[in-house]
Amino acid sequence: MKYFILYISIFYFTACQLFQSQQTTMIKTSTGKQQTEVFVPVNKELYVINSDALLYKTPDINSLGEPVNEHFATWHNIIGESAHFYKAEEEGKIFYFLKKDMGRCEQINFTKEILEQSDRIVVNETDREGLSNFSQFLSVTPITREEYLEKQENRVDLLKKDSALHPKKDHKLVFNCKNKVVIFKDELTGEEYYDKIYYYEGNIEKLNQYVVSLLTLGWIEYILVDKTTGKQTKIKGYPYVSPDKKYIFCLIEGMDISGFMYLYEIESLSPFKIKEKLNIGFTYWTPYDDPKENDMFWDKDGNLYASINKDQCFYVDNMTKYNPLHQYIKIEIK
Repeated sequence: MKYFILYISIFYFTACQLFQSQQTTMIKTSTGKQQTEVFVPVNKELYVINSDALLYKTPDINSLGEPVNEHFATWHNIIGESAHFYKAEEEGKIFYFLKKDMGRCEQINFTKEILEQSDRIVVNETDREGLSNFSQFLSVTPITREEYLEKQENRVDLLKKDSALHPKKDHKLVFNCKNKVVIFKDELTGEEYYDKIYYYEGNIEKLNQYVVSLLTLGWIEYILVDKTTGKQTKIKGYPYVSPDKKYIFCLIEGMDISGFMYLYEIESLSPFKIKEKLNIGFTYWTPYDDPKENDMFWDKDGNLYASINKDQCFYVDNMTKYNPLHQYIKIEIK
């Protein structure tokens, strides 16, 4: 009999403890002081898609998170998922993100403020150290694919691609300018990376310039050749000339890093003279800059349009081709 009474007492005590424990959890959850999360194992890669996202050291929705900072627009190895959180692992460390702040590469939220963040701002060849936003010089606005495609149909391109008029012979490009003959000769070293190969890209009639590209050291530079004087002017990227002939814009793909740009102001047409006005390195994005695909273009409204992506999202299939899922922007010079 005493054993039966002892059994009943133990059962009653255990049941009370369990009831009290469940009740405490329910009360804490309903009052917002604690959030219980049950994780199931997963294995996937997701990006932090919101710049105002928070990083949590514990999976408590009511705890104080930390700003994502360098985690924004980067991918993470996700090893667990709960009702509200993703559990991420990086170099043996565990941390958590709210599920609403994680997504696929094409879901990264490039706000105007994010697009105008910069790692390098050089104005009139003077480094503006400490300045991390270039909004006082350029306005960069995200736009829809539909708006981009609509503008693309009426793009303005002052560079006439008449490469057949200047074929290369014996590794030479020859330009019979009015005052002199200009010759570009390929330099073959036996190692393709170190070779210097020249290509004729076309001519900009309204600037009276031929356009030549130079491929060397894995990079492409461009040279403007004056049709009258033969003077050569080097620029850092493909020349997108504004419809009013005031600017040359070079938006340059960063390959496996964020992209950058050069803005040249045309000070004089005859004699032809330009000045580097801006040199900016973007923090979070890089442009697609294939002239054959018309990825970038000017519109008659005086704005430049471009398709972009996060550098880590730029390629697919082991970096063998461009990611077809782009985002789109409009750039206005102030």
